[in-house]
Amino acid sequence: MGHASFPVVERVIRNNLLPCSFDRDSESVCDSCQKARSHQFPYTSSNNKSGAPLDLIHSDVWGPAPVSVGNHAYYVSFIDVYSRYTWIYLLKQKSEVSQVFKDFQNFVERKFNRKIIHMQTDWGGEYERLNSFFRQLGISHRVSCPHTHQQNSRAERKHRHIVEVGLSLLSQASMPLKFWDQAFLTATYLINILPSRVLENKTPVELLLKEKPQYTSLRVFGCACWPNLRPYNTRKLAFRSTQCVFLGYSAHHKGFKCLDISEGRFYIYPDVVFDETVYPFATLHPNAGARLRSEILLLPPHLLNSGGDNTFDQFDNGSLRTNPVDEHAGSGHYSSPIATDLGENGVPNHRDFMFQAPLPFSAGTGSDPGEDSPATDPISASDLPPPTAVSSAPSPSAPT
Repeated sequence: MGHASFPVVERVIRNNLLPCSFDRDSESVCDSCQKARSHQFPYTSSNNKSGAPLDLIHSDVWGPAPVSVGNHAYYVSFIDVYSRYTWIYLLKQKSEVSQVFKDFQNFVERKFNRKIIHMQTDWGGEYERLNSFFRQLGISHRVSCPHTHQQNSRAERKHRHIVEVGLSLLSQASMPLKFWDQAFLTATYLINILPSRVLENKTPVELLLKEKPQYTSLRVFGCACWPNLRPYNTRKLAFRSTQCVFLGYSAHHKGFKCLDISEGRFYIYPDVVFDETVYPFATLHPNAGARLRSEILLLPPHLLNSGGDNTFDQFDNGSLRTNPVDEHAGSGHYSSPIATDLGENGVPNHRDFMFQAPLPFSAGTGSDPGEDSPATDPISASDLPPPTAVSSAPSPSAPT
């Protein structure tokens, strides 16, 4: 009968009065049925709970995705089970996960004066290489069975949440998908400051940082904005501002990230005027970004860096570039509105350019929205040109 189930066989025998002798009470496992019909059992809800921050951290790598404007194809997430607070770091390659975790560990253990007790991962290759490091530090490494991502469901659900919010932001602003890295950073920032039913309508920020989130600084992602560029003008008749696109919140500065589409310039500055009803990308052709990059590549070198004037970021092969530091300026002065951590010769330190969702602004304190955060802005040291001469015109201090 094709290895039908016992109830089906019994019904056929009873209804047709067929002679048959079998012991229904004796339980046996049919080898043929197991070979043909083996499947996963239903998964029950996890009862794992955390009594304090950093007791249990879930982590997973998302990707690969189309290469973003920052040359990223992956991100790794770290989720504190106690508060559901989430950190994400943008990656170019999965091999960066080991160093990123060490940076993350140094940051959170110093900030909260606690040690990470347990790590839950899917035992991917990037985490397998970290296993010996976990043992050295006494961190309990919990792993999923092969091909059972359900056992790391908290991280998987968080991926879904971040991606859905990020895609919603891109869709509303009519922005190309290559800006997914900026959208996902902003999505994580928003998720961390919004109430959750899982947390009894509290926010992750409240549980982890013991403070109320501030919403007055929030702006619509992808809307039109005009940063004040007057302090950086080298000519008196230069325009004081230009229309840009709002790309989110800086993790290290109390400022907003603004992109000038027409020039490929990237600014971080606090004095910004917003029009949250206008979306500059909505008026562009879908291939506007590709045309812009091709036009920049066709320009002669003397127009790309003209006359010693300050040069700003430009799209190049889908990535953003920044300026070297002005060696003639005083400590804390930069040659462009882009303020960032710089290493030797004005080139940003590679490890400084990992990401997390910035912490919310602190009302009335003037503190950085991402103070003590290990993340900075979406520019990689490998994408930077070698230091070149820049104008020695005085420039203001970086925002504090």
